[in-house]
Amino acid sequence: MVGTPKSTGCLTCRRRKKKCDERQPACSECVRAGWSCPGYERQWKFVDENKQLAKRYRKSRLSYATSSSSSGASEAASHTSFPIRSESDHRRLDLYKSESHGGAVSHIGIFWPLSSEAGRHAALFISIIDNDRAQTLLPLKAVGSFLPSIPTRLGRNDALDAVIASLCSIYVDYLTSKSASSRATIQKYISSLRTLQDCIRDPELRSQSETICASIIIQMCELMISPDSGRWSGLNRGCALLIKDCDPKRFATGFDRDLLDSQRTHFLTQAMNAGEECFLARPEWRHAERAPVESSSYGSEETHLKHMLSKLLMDFPAMIRESAALVRSLTPESRREDFEPRIEDAVRQQLQLKQKLETWYSTVSLKTASTSTAAVAEDGQITLLSEPVFRNLFCGIVTCIVNSVLVKIDRMVLCLRTLLDYTTERGADQHSGLVPGMPDPGFQEVIEQRRAVAQEAFLFVKSTSDIGTKPLDFGLKMIATDDEVFELRCHYR
Repeated sequence: MVGTPKSTGCLTCRRRKKKCDERQPACSECVRAGWSCPGYERQWKFVDENKQLAKRYRKSRLSYATSSSSSGASEAASHTSFPIRSESDHRRLDLYKSESHGGAVSHIGIFWPLSSEAGRHAALFISIIDNDRAQTLLPLKAVGSFLPSIPTRLGRNDALDAVIASLCSIYVDYLTSKSASSRATIQKYISSLRTLQDCIRDPELRSQSETICASIIIQMCELMISPDSGRWSGLNRGCALLIKDCDPKRFATGFDRDLLDSQRTHFLTQAMNAGEECFLARPEWRHAERAPVESSSYGSEETHLKHMLSKLLMDFPAMIRESAALVRSLTPESRREDFEPRIEDAVRQQLQLKQKLETWYSTVSLKTASTSTAAVAEDGQITLLSEPVFRNLFCGIVTCIVNSVLVKIDRMVLCLRTLLDYTTERGADQHSGLVPGMPDPGFQEVIEQRRAVAQEAFLFVKSTSDIGTKPLDFGLKMIATDDEVFELRCHYR
């Protein structure tokens, strides 16, 4: 129902039964007769325009449909589609599809007029997802599978509306070949930060799914606008706090689950940075993670890789923290019987994680048949002679992270084992094992090989997307936390 103003003239003309021309500031009849024109009272006539909007909506590039679900379903999944631009191809590209029940398909209601700002941003956002050139700035499939659901949620939350407007403006600047963000784009970004801050301060809006979604999208805007990572880390910590304060059960399925899955690996790196256990490692959050997830046709591969990687690395931040604390507590005067059980337990956990990670890594297909070679220049920088061909950006990110974590685990194991062998050498004339300060050459060779693979993958990610490199670089720095502790102790005599 759309309200349209309707007026029958001023009150004086109606009483005199004269035709009113409704001129401003007074009608002609009142001026001619010398009367004081009382003005025009606006009456609202509500007209049902559902059929007109539906007809216009079907012709537009943006359409949504939901499958009729059985009773008990709390919220129907949305279906987002738009026609492919090629004139020879009349197919429709499905971005977020739900299975139909009984073959019945129903169209959802339109919560905003198509000519509104929210409608324009929704249509523009969908076209950005489909634009191949836009993906060179930041491949959105690597962000999360929740993106196609965003247009149906516009118009409900001021923060999400403002953040999407900012994101669309950034992409428009990029697609129009502007070398830097325009003044209008910067203003929209600043405005979106303020709007998000206001929503977070409101207790009712703070925990809304749209507010959490806005806190994720604003991170993308920060990465694209700032020449470096900027305030991305702080924004990501804020997003973690928003989710942490919510009930874990709501993140078991649906849109909220997709939001959390897109940020799991980032939250793990934040835990490494803070030197604390990630809240996702708590039992209630692990229980929510085990709930079955509905598959999505958008970013399904990236979402699955993120989920599996974060699941394997859930205990990794605590492992680094505990191992570093153990190494720092050892002195030349420490008695072997006091710390030997702790070292052996730490090494056992590290080797178990290493085995799980290597097994999973060997089963996933991340790279095509083509390979690359690396060359070391005179300045020591590694450059690629032929570009490695990974299946997509996130496959390169996973390769870089996995090999960097394996290098970290190997170094921690090497350090702890060397300490055990050193104490053995101090108490006996003969001993078997590693010589203190002289790591096993074969072990070191494996570490260097993994470093080379991680470097190769990092260069691929950087050549594919500078923006995607920024959070990856932050994560690698967090993985390298306390490296100096293990390095110094490995060569301690």
